[in-house]
Amino acid sequence: MSDSPTPKTVEETLQEIVEKVRGQADTDLALLDVITTHIVRTDPSSSGVSDALRAIQKLAEQRATKSPDS
Repeated sequence: MSDSPTPKTVEETLQEIVEKVRGQADTDLALLDVITTHIVRTDPSSSGVSDALRAIQKLAEQRATKSPDS
């Protein structure tokens, strides 16, 4: 029997990091979702960065047209 902890997978480690960031008060959750969907993955697609860029541009456009009261 070994007393050392079971090593985490890369996916578990990434998820743990994302959840720590998600728990911080000043985290932009919508942006974090875009980044984790497209980039922070164990198997990012070859177009992950460009997909993320398009999603971030769309998010920025939505925020730019959103009224300050909403």
